[in-house]
Amino acid sequence: MKLIILFFLGALHAQSFSAGLLPEFALGPIQLITFTLAVILIFYGPKRNYLKTFAFSLAYFSFGLYWIYNSVHGFGYIYPAVAWAIVILFAAFLSLFPVLAIFIYRKIGYRNFTGFLAPIIFASSWTVAELIRGYLLTGFPWLNLAYAHAQSPIGAWAPIFGSYGMSFIASLLSAFIAQWALRKEIKKEVRFAQFGIISILLSCIILNTIQWSKPYGNLVSVRLVQSNIVQDIKYNPLNLETIINHNLELAMLPAGSQNQPPEIVLFSESIIPTAHKNLPPTFWIKLLSIANQTEAQYIVGLNYEVDNPNANSDSTYPFKLHNSLVLVNKDTELLSLYETNNPANLARYDKKHLVPFGEVVPSYVRWFVNMIGLPFIDFSPGSYRQNNFVINGQSIAANICYEDIFGQELLASLFDKNGNPGATILYNASNLMWFGNSSALGQHLEMSKVRARETARPIVRATNTGATAHIDHNGKVLASLPYETTGVLDVLVQGRTGFTIYSRIGDWGIFIVVIGLLLLGFFYRKTTKQV
Repeated sequence: MKLIILFFLGALHAQSFSAGLLPEFALGPIQLITFTLAVILIFYGPKRNYLKTFAFSLAYFSFGLYWIYNSVHGFGYIYPAVAWAIVILFAAFLSLFPVLAIFIYRKIGYRNFTGFLAPIIFASSWTVAELIRGYLLTGFPWLNLAYAHAQSPIGAWAPIFGSYGMSFIASLLSAFIAQWALRKEIKKEVRFAQFGIISILLSCIILNTIQWSKPYGNLVSVRLVQSNIVQDIKYNPLNLETIINHNLELAMLPAGSQNQPPEIVLFSESIIPTAHKNLPPTFWIKLLSIANQTEAQYIVGLNYEVDNPNANSDSTYPFKLHNSLVLVNKDTELLSLYETNNPANLARYDKKHLVPFGEVVPSYVRWFVNMIGLPFIDFSPGSYRQNNFVINGQSIAANICYEDIFGQELLASLFDKNGNPGATILYNASNLMWFGNSSALGQHLEMSKVRARETARPIVRATNTGATAHIDHNGKVLASLPYETTGVLDVLVQGRTGFTIYSRIGDWGIFIVVIGLLLLGFFYRKTTKQV
């Protein structure tokens, strides 16, 4: 019976990572309630901790990542039963990390919630497992506990220790409540749990009063284009001209305010699904003409080929292919848009964290792909710190698609590099059409909100189907477009400067804290009676 209840709690817990079935204000509370009840049931009795954890986590990840089915079946043309099996197997793999957290907790010497340090050791164990999940095999930190708290009081910890610090605080709060319930006969432990709960709540209130950044420069008028192009149409070469014209027509729509015409026009990821050098000159000439008329700056998503200096004369791949964003304005030279041997003349961002199996074959399975002869051309990653787009006094740091779920990897762009200024605005270009009108869109939006709070920077998101949005430096959505609609969002964006603690220390801060706490717990248990 407990396993069934835990499975139900896991399914409900999964709904707390995206506004949809639940309203925005309920996400944090539902996450805390379901997770706390799960912890109480898992540790109500020292037996079957692993199985109970797995039951909760399997539902948590299966119901949270169900949208993978849309991609595997709808675009990979895998049989429905096999596609669902892939989703469940992936959820089962991810469920091993919460089980790992319980393993660490038990190995340190704890079997239940006995002892003052039990909640702290549990939260530290959970956070270590989250960190491993976020980095192992290129990482997959989706559905980290933090992302239910983008707008809850716990979000105040984002500028200190980032998303993993938020996960630590969320799991610690649940653990204190669980200890209160499980150890209600032991007054000293109950009082300590109450003290812990009050301390967390007070810390959130105090931290929420701190402003980590300040306005920089003038407001800039930005247009975010949501083209809403179906994948089957987008990747059909016969539709290339139609797609291009569709996006340009959206870019040229009348401004919402005649006093504030768009200074910057941002498109979604790979609006042009082919390499830059394959485009007919008529497209670039048309875009350059528009840029000359409007004097606006256009950042376009496309594939970009550069010469591969390491290729042999008989190499099958004499070039490297990037998933890129390119800046075009009235000063851009037509010839520079066709360069492959000296691309530094063109302002460009290349995606650096590629999607395994989607954009690159991981090295640990490449032998298998080569053996069965699957045709697959890898994208090449961009460098870790690339130049930001400097436009009208603001420095815009770009990232593509799910790159913005890796908070640590965005931090380098906040700092000056060889005269290129640190970011005052963050820009995410995405295409989640692969997953339909599912909770994936809302989940990605919640993660962007946390990135805004971590860096104290505004974020603008231009996506194919959603969520196209303007997020302020406190993680609040100021404007957005409905999902799966065609249109533009004109917004005024205020750049900001200044650094949070997380901007300077990244994930190392919370890593050192939780490892230190686990070592403290380990040596403390060595000197006391084992439970």
